Parts: sequence; structure tokens; C-alpha cells
Amino acid sequence: MQMPAGTEKIGIDIYANGNAPKGSCIRAISQIDRTFFMLCRPALWKVLDLRRLPTAALGDFYGDSETLTRRYLRNLVQDLKTGVMIFRHPSRELTTVVEEQPAALERFLQVEKILCHEINPLRINTLEIELVLVGEWLDGYVPTCSHPLTARVLLSLSSLKNVQKFHIVSPVSLSLPENLLVQMVINMKNISSFTADNVGYEEITTASTEDTRTGETQHDEGADTPPQKPKATKLIEFLSDLKTLKILHMYDCLCVDYVWSEISWKSSLREIVLWRCPNLSHVALQRLSGQFSEGLKRIEVCTIGISEVEQIERNSPGYLWEMMQREHVSSFKSLRTLKLAGINMTEHLLRSFQDVPRLTRLDIDSPNIRAQSLFKFISKAPRLATLNCRVRGGAGSLDMIMHCLGRGVLLDESFY
Repeated sequence: MQMPAGTEKIGIDIYANGNAPKGSCIRAISQIDRTFFMLCRPALWKVLDLRRLPTAALGDFYGDSETLTRRYLRNLVQDLKTGVMIFRHPSRELTTVVEEQPAALERFLQVEKILCHEINPLRINTLEIELVLVGEWLDGYVPTCSHPLTARVLLSLSSLKNVQKFHIVSPVSLSLPENLLVQMVINMKNISSFTADNVGYEEITTASTEDTRTGETQHDEGADTPPQKPKATKLIEFLSDLKTLKILHMYDCLCVDYVWSEISWKSSLREIVLWRCPNLSHVALQRLSGQFSEGLKRIEVCTIGISEVEQIERNSPGYLWEMMQREHVSSFKSLRTLKLAGINMTEHLLRSFQDVPRLTRLDIDSPNIRAQSLFKFISKAPRLATLNCRVRGGAGSLDMIMHCLGRGVLLDESFY
């Protein structure tokens, strides 16, 4: 059966943000025909984006009476997107409702009621969290994720045990403590895609924060209970223990370091994206990617730690680096996309990915990589179709241009 023209586009728009497009026929008809609206509502409500709803509309999602809206919320929503407000330090007592509470706090408390009491935790497959800074609460103070109110909401999300796609975004001026993030995701054992932005070091939590850990039952010390495996406190301990993890994206994360390359992973990653992780060195990156060399299809690395090659060349003979290079070279038979960007990206790191028979796209942006070395690299990539590069010119530049023209490789015009 052939679908009418435009039906596919409308479906995409609906599932993109959970709301009917303002100019779509579905929205127009639903405002006139309530029966049609009831038929469309299950499709519209699979995605709930609390960030886009006005504060006045949040009251329809909770209350003492059972409504159709609350029933849809528990039975249909699969993808949840929400914002969590960050309070200031030192902590201010805002746990009690006052007569004249600010609008931002009122919205925060309403969102908390929806997340903690109205969402069916077993139905949520996708969870997107955006940490929000509110200027009126931060004037002259330092924001902190460990404020009792913020931590209470974040830790309550640990009850969403069936989450498969997890994404958390933090403002540039605020780092999410690693231990708080681990406590939030500790029960999500089915994650296949994990994305985190601006995760910092472990932060000491207050007593009230520790008491808000959700889903943990307190046992008497004298009770006859079997010993339990200690809870993970580091993000790498949690991620490496996942058996379903396939996609890993980390941005501006201080917690990504050499330990990530030394620990044994239970899953086989297919996609690794590491942007601005200053504590991850080149050798650590080689060892980390080498663990997943058989199944990796995409690697993107931008601005990681200073290369060890500089230290080796200063204190040891030049061949020592070559010996280390041979030791850690892996064959990436499934790799399709490779991106290396940053002032400290070197030719040594590029050569560690030289066995890439299925590579189709290559992005290289580093003044420390010469055109001649890049030409030698792409000569061993028979399926390369797209090349974007900003490297040091000179010898090999013309050879690379002619090679791309002869093989039909799309070369970015900025190189010419």
C-alpha cells in the first residue's frame, strides 16, 4: 500500500519532538475533531519533552484525580526529555513550599512530581537530561549539582531501569560530579548508547544527598543477608560492566583517563566519540580503541592529552616509540569513519589506525601531520570516499590531490 504524499514527513516530525507540528494537518484537524485527536494522541505522546511545556500546563500531569492525561503519561511515554534546575552553594533551604515561591522553583517542584510519581519507570527507553542554570538563583554564588533538591531529582531517575539511550548535558560553567552521575545510572543495566557532557571529578556529597539514593533498601547489620557486590563509584566501573553498551560519547570530561584503557570491558563498542578529554593520552587512546578493534565502526577524537611521544623523544632513543607503536597497532577491519582533530594529534597516532580496509570517511585536522604522511595513509584505504583535512602542506600535497581525483575521493576544497 502506497502512503499518501507527505505522510512520511509528518510522521518524522511527530516522533522528532513529541508534538504535532504547528503547520501540520494533524494539528489542525485535532483542534476540530476530538475523535481524531484521541486516535492521534498515542503517537504524539511516545515522546514527552518537559522542557518545552509551559509551567501552567504541568499541573495537568499530576494530582489527586485520575485523568486521561495521567493515564497516557504512564502507559504511552517511552522517550523522556527533561531539564533539572541547578541551585547555588552554599545550600539554601528551599525544601519547603512557601506562599510566594519564585516561578523557577515552582516549575522545578512540578517537574519533580511528574518524574517521581507519574512516570512509569519500566516504560522509559530513552532519557535525555539537561542541567539548567537560573541566573536569579546564582548571583554571587557557585552552582552545585550536590544541592539537596537537585540531587534528589537526579537520584530519583535511578528507578528507570530499562533505559537504553542515556544522554545528559551540563552547562560549560558547571561540571557534573562523577559519583553523582554513577548513582543516577547505577540501575540502568540495559544502556546501549551513553552520552555525557562535562563530567568532572568525584564530589563529596552531603548526608542528605546520600539519604536520597533511590531504590536501595536499608538492612540491619545483624540481618542474615548474602553479601552483595559493592556499588560502582567510578563511571568507568559502571560502563565497563555493561554488556549491552555499543555507543559511547564523552564531551569535556575530566574523568576519562588512562584507567579507561586498562580496565576490561564486557561489551564490544561500535562507536567511540571523545571530545576535549584532557586526561586521556595518545597511548591510552590506542589501548582503549584496540580493545574494540574488531567491531568499531566510528572513532572521533578531538583535543586529548599531550602526546607521550614528546617525552620519549626527549629522554630515550627514537626507536623506543616505534617499538611501542608496533606493540599496540591493531587491525580495524570494520572501521568506516575516523576523525582526529587537535593541535597535539601526531603522525604516530595516525599510523596506529593504518589497517582500515573499509574506511569510507576520514577527517584530519592537525598542523603536526604532514601531507606526505597522510598520502601514505589514504593509499592503504581502498574504500575511502570522503577526505576532509587541514594538515601541513609541502611534499605529498600534489600526490594526495591526484590520488583523490583518480580514485573519485571527495576532497574538501579547503585543502587546495
